[in-house]
Amino acid sequence: MLHPLIVHVRDAIIAGSTGRMAMILLIYGGPLIGLPRIDAVSMLGSLIAPNKQDAVTLGGAIHFTMGILFAIIYAGLWSLGIGSAVWWWG
Repeated sequence: MLHPLIVHVRDAIIAGSTGRMAMILLIYGGPLIGLPRIDAVSMLGSLIAPNKQDAVTLGGAIHFTMGILFAIIYAGLWSLGIGSAVWWWG
């Protein structure tokens, strides 16, 4: 039997990955529905990398990591009792 905290971390990682993929779909699929084109992955990577290819690679890694870390922190705060299951808490 897995410890409940391990299960929550695993679930948070899955949720963070899913949310990140949905965000990527919106970012890159947005122009198809009339939204402006935003290359967030390249923007993130260009903070560190000098050229475009490295920026895309690093930006993708940063975006992936941020999505998972945000979900783990959110799940951790939720498990501590911060937040409640009401609409204004999301």
